[in-house]
Amino acid sequence: MLGLSREKLAEELVKHYDGFCFERTAKEHVFAPWSMLNFLPSPRNGFVDYWFESGGRPSVLVEYLKSHALRHPEEYGREKSISLSTLSGSSDLENLSDLGLLTQAGCLTIKAVRYGDTVFLDYPNLEVKCAMAQLYMERLLDGKVAGQVGAGPIVKVLAEESAESVFHILNRLFMAIDYPR
Repeated sequence: MLGLSREKLAEELVKHYDGFCFERTAKEHVFAPWSMLNFLPSPRNGFVDYWFESGGRPSVLVEYLKSHALRHPEEYGREKSISLSTLSGSSDLENLSDLGLLTQAGCLTIKAVRYGDTVFLDYPNLEVKCAMAQLYMERLLDGKVAGQVGAGPIVKVLAEESAESVFHILNRLFMAIDYPR
């Protein structure tokens, strides 16, 4: 199985697919079922990010982004706090906070509950972090993916081509971003 020991495999599975928590003690975590169902029959494919294609881009989140801005990506990469009542309060899209929506959509999860009603949120796992990075990139590129703006597979270029090729890809990517004035 990928040439990993059982311990290392378990560690990687936790890092990629575990971490979702939906209860107020923040002690019970679950793996992403769809990701595990896809990984287990074919582990030789590696740790693929199945979550985004299986609903990690819920229509309610896409709709929310039409009228609301997300915070800077780095802000979501740090542990955030919110009151439990705010988190479980409104499900009305117009009145829902970004943290509430991202938690309800599975992009953020409960990491700890302290002081009775303060919930600390963070990304559940690496798979969701990658999905959110993709969502941010699509948002910056106005719904396009990097390949549609001529930026192509940057990882392949980094591994196989010159620094100049990477420079040209990054230029095409940055030129595709519509900067508000």
